[in-house]
Amino acid sequence: MRRRSSRLTVILIALLTVGGSIVITPPRDPALAADPLAQARAQKASIERQLADQRAKLAQLKATSAQLSKRLDIAKAELAQVTA
Repeated sequence: MRRRSSRLTVILIALLTVGGSIVITPPRDPALAADPLAQARAQKASIERQLADQRAKLAQLKATSAQLSKRLDIAKAELAQVTA
């Protein structure tokens, strides 16, 4: 009887371990898993957000470049007056 109870204990622990790992695994969103079109739309929306962020950063960099260009022109003019 003791051997049978230890075997049952081992089986019970194995089932709990396997069952626990199945429960812990986060389920995939069934709507996205079942609908490739929805997944493609979500990916497109993500790419469009990234593109909008990059465009905003580019506009910011262009504005900074214009400011620095003006400063450089002013500095060159001042240097020309000093050395003349």
